[in-house]
Amino acid sequence: MFKRRTGARVEATPPRRSWVRLVILIVAALGGMATIFSWSVASPSGAAPDEGFHDTSIWCPPQSWSQECQTRISDTGDLQVAVPKEVAAAQSCFAFHAEVSGHCVLGLSGEEVWEGHFNKGTYPGGFYDVMHLFVGSDVYSSVVVMRCFNGVLALGLFLVLAWLLPRDGRRLMAWSLFAVSVPLLIYLVCSTNPSSWSITGMVVGWFGAYAAFASSTLARQVVSGALAVVGAVMAAMARSDSGAYVALAGLAVVIVYFATLRKRVWMVAIPGAMVVIGLIGFFSGGQTSVLSSGLAETSHTGSWGSFMYNLAHLPQFMVDYSAGWFGLNWLDTPMPPVVWVSVVAVSVALVFLGLRWMDWRKGLVLVGMLLVYMGLPLLILQRNGDLMGSNVQPRYVLPLVPLILAMALWRPRRGGAPSLTWVQTGLMYVCVVVAQAVALHVQLRRFVTGTDVTGFNLNRQVEWWHPGPSPMATWLIGAVGFALLSALLFMVRTGRGATPTVDRDAAALAKGTDECLLQRSVDST
Repeated sequence: MFKRRTGARVEATPPRRSWVRLVILIVAALGGMATIFSWSVASPSGAAPDEGFHDTSIWCPPQSWSQECQTRISDTGDLQVAVPKEVAAAQSCFAFHAEVSGHCVLGLSGEEVWEGHFNKGTYPGGFYDVMHLFVGSDVYSSVVVMRCFNGVLALGLFLVLAWLLPRDGRRLMAWSLFAVSVPLLIYLVCSTNPSSWSITGMVVGWFGAYAAFASSTLARQVVSGALAVVGAVMAAMARSDSGAYVALAGLAVVIVYFATLRKRVWMVAIPGAMVVIGLIGFFSGGQTSVLSSGLAETSHTGSWGSFMYNLAHLPQFMVDYSAGWFGLNWLDTPMPPVVWVSVVAVSVALVFLGLRWMDWRKGLVLVGMLLVYMGLPLLILQRNGDLMGSNVQPRYVLPLVPLILAMALWRPRRGGAPSLTWVQTGLMYVCVVVAQAVALHVQLRRFVTGTDVTGFNLNRQVEWWHPGPSPMATWLIGAVGFALLSALLFMVRTGRGATPTVDRDAAALAKGTDECLLQRSVDST
């Protein structure tokens, strides 16, 4: 026992048990890896949206043409590459048909086909170059390794950020990630879709900048700033629209921490790098043409009536990070109400809690993020003449969701997120853990047997699976693993860390203003 003197009393305080926290972090990390494994093996190759396009781009990036991948010019003048049929056409046998299991993929191995649908400048391409390093002789094993790598990469970066953040900053990160992670965010992070790095990069970039400005030591500021740049590079390498999001996030950092930047001008390098990297990523891909010409070759501007229809259905789109309507995979696996109601209820409750603390900086950034989140889908739909549910999917703007929730929860003067009671934390924990377990079970059912088979036991009537743990064992690993990972919610539930510099400045300014007003009142009296 240690003793400390408080006035005339001597209080006994328990010794610091940092090893307990270390054990909790290790268990949580193992739980996170178990979750990543379960989601990574829960579906065959070709399961994620447009995965045929993305996997072909991974197997044959430009530097591999004529070396590892054979190329040719088709009769129509298109460039084609030779890839395993399982890479290019796996989704063709089950996409949009939830009752069809993944069994048909087993008959596609051992054959190469010519494929012309792959990245030819639409995406920046860096994501595909890195994923190409994991290409092996077996398609499914390679895809699983890529999925696991992307999941573990995200988990590792998030845990490093949690270590760099003050306690209330960790709480802010935990609240804003866990509340919206099920199921679409986890599903995409553990995939070969570039949206994996788009989501991870945006979270790392935003919270890396937050950790840099919240740190009181130069070493932590430098490391956190470097992480913010790494996150910006990841997002910019993944998708062009993510590059635009990164640039906007950099501008938001300038607004939020303007008081600090006036005193520490050198720290403008962090948001400045984010803006530059984001703009490079935005202009390095062909996705920018969507804003001017729409998504389809025959696109036409929508009518006033279609705009009003899309506006009326926008709330459904905004909360579909819960996959309640568009669903997972090829939009053929919507989640049951127990999933999307739980997830939406938790995130909306947190938003209302956070709106208790507001100033002009928070309001400006929050409104700006919401305008992009709501306006971009409406703009693309109007340019393409489509109705909500066509072409534009929630995953395109999903990287903004954790940032919007974090900004809604952020306390301008004190920093971080507000504390929750045991009851509130327990309710959040139960909601996200149950939602994740149900979502994973639905995902496994979708490909193990197809949704025409019902029942809790996934080991019955198995049509598609692979060596390793059984479907039920895989579900149990993922359900328990996520429950262990989510226990971090209790670890960061209360307490305060170091007050961020910007918040000290704002608090001092507010205190001085209050004292001035008080003095004027006294003088007038």
